[in-house]
Amino acid sequence: MEIILPKFGLFFWTIVIFLIYYFIIAKYAWKPIIASIKKREESIQNALKDAETARQEIQKMNELTEKIHKEALAEKNKIIKEAEELANQKKQLAEQEAANIKAKKLAEVEQEITNMKNSAISEIKNLVGSLSVEIAEKILKEQLKNPKEQEAFAKSELDKINLN
Repeated sequence: MEIILPKFGLFFWTIVIFLIYYFIIAKYAWKPIIASIKKREESIQNALKDAETARQEIQKMNELTEKIHKEALAEKNKIIKEAEELANQKKQLAEQEAANIKAKKLAEVEQEITNMKNSAISEIKNLVGSLSVEIAEKILKEQLKNPKEQEAFAKSELDKINLN
């Protein structure tokens, strides 16, 4: 049982040595340990402040980025809308120009058809007139084979012309 219960001398010297170490540590080591703990605490506080500042800056940057993104998206949509409007205007202009060209070509073709028709009618009239004269000539030649008949016919025609 002696091992379990310490003797008074052992207990006394243990407390004395503990108090000596405590005073030595308190006098020489306690201040530097407390200073280093305070320094560490201050550096942790500073790190927390810096982290909070960085978090706020990141939040501001995110807000700014979001704002810039929204502005860019709005600008993109505006540019797309303007491009679509310009494309529609050019399309309408091209369609109108094509319609004008078509109308002009149609008018030219109609005029050309009219000119060709008039030319053909004139040619047909000239041909009919020339054929009529040839037929009349052939008929008169056939009817007026002898000279007396020719003279009588010529006199009657002259009388008709002089009367008119």
